[in-house]
Amino acid sequence: MDTSNLREAFFNKTQESLAIFDKDLNFVDVNEALLLSLRLKREEIIGKNVCEISPGIEETERYRTYLQVMETGKPVVLDEIRMHPSLGNFVTRITIFKVEDGLGLAAVNISDLKEAVTELETFIYKSSHDMRAPIASILGLINVANNDVKDLDTAHYYFTKIKQQANRLDKILRSLLETTRIQHGDKIIHLIDFDELINNILESIDCMKGFDEVKIVKNILSKQKFYSDK
Repeated sequence: MDTSNLREAFFNKTQESLAIFDKDLNFVDVNEALLLSLRLKREEIIGKNVCEISPGIEETERYRTYLQVMETGKPVVLDEIRMHPSLGNFVTRITIFKVEDGLGLAAVNISDLKEAVTELETFIYKSSHDMRAPIASILGLINVANNDVKDLDTAHYYFTKIKQQANRLDKILRSLLETTRIQHGDKIIHLIDFDELINNILESIDCMKGFDEVKIVKNILSKQKFYSDK
């Protein structure tokens, strides 16, 4: 198998921008995608120091990451926003890793992915708020109706069930709102009550046909308090 052809197929035809540096951060090798993004020819970059090709980079987080990976040998992934005067912002995901006594770099444009995540977070936020308004109205109407049907046990029972499910849906929507915070690394930890969790699940399905024919056995062995993201 011709390894030079393999290099050509992988190194130069991938959409990722690839570069290899020596221990002094001089360019040892680059692929066509990187040359295209830098608008340079191969002879203009090979052997040059990264500070020559990107003036001012020594003041950036990326350069500090280069030195960190060089020292620790642990790869790092970081997202970098680049501003273009006419085309807008580009978000590049850069993977920096050790290659012998130098560094390897792989960069890919993830602007579309970031935009999709932002749109999803906006959709979740708006949808959750829009849906919680009618839920609040339902719960209010149930409270009013309950005052008028106190003596009707059957009606009162079903109103209670409707209220429970409306509250359950409201909790789900609150959880959707929390996902937007989780996207940004804000993990929310709660005390998990397994008995309450199981009871809530059973209450959500006890009106289903055949529920009374199912034998439910709870066996909760945990004796320590358990905390996790719900």
